[in-house]
Amino acid sequence: MKGMTIDEYAIITAFIQKHHKFEYVSKEDRIQRKGEDHFLFIKYIDTCYDSRDQSIWCVTIRTGSDGFRFSVNHFALTGTPKYFTFASLFEWMMAYLDGTWNNNAILRDCVVNRDTPHKEEINISVDNEKITCAAIWFDDGKVYPHSPINIDSGLVLCGHRHCNIFPQIGGLVKERTELGIFEKEQGFLTDSNRFVNREEAWYIAKLAGQIKHPNAATAGSLDSSHLY
Repeated sequence: MKGMTIDEYAIITAFIQKHHKFEYVSKEDRIQRKGEDHFLFIKYIDTCYDSRDQSIWCVTIRTGSDGFRFSVNHFALTGTPKYFTFASLFEWMMAYLDGTWNNNAILRDCVVNRDTPHKEEINISVDNEKITCAAIWFDDGKVYPHSPINIDSGLVLCGHRHCNIFPQIGGLVKERTELGIFEKEQGFLTDSNRFVNREEAWYIAKLAGQIKHPNAATAGSLDSSHLY
């Protein structure tokens, strides 16, 4: 993952000051997600600057002693998950700050506490995201209202299983092609109103204890048969 430039860091701090500062934020400056305020109440921002390439490789945002650390080497030991698509620290942090990214499996590993070095002792709330149903993203390049919060264009249709979704939009590949509606990706919808691909959905469901019928052959890529 690429580090953050000084100019990008300035954008981050300005965004926090406007939308997440540690005091009253006006109604017009509040970010809305799922009909609720997305407000992080950030008091301190700590950074680690690398003079070798003149980039910031680590940023910690805190309300006090508790907070979250974002760094370019976050996945150095575990490897980057397939569903993590951010190429830079700036992109990752902006997605979290504007509320379009909130993967709790990864956020748990970002938790820091200056007074408590052991992560298992840290008392900070991170709600478990859950899978709600199968979903397919059909991207025709158009913008539709009430879409998942991380989808900028196209339709996301849902169903009990993926096979129940296709008839909603024409059924056969030939018919969908004639309509100019093309399948972008198969995945799932979460209770945070996010569309996630099969790989990210697997980790969300596993963390939430939703995998009732595990299958070693397909582990790591969620299928509705794993859930019910």
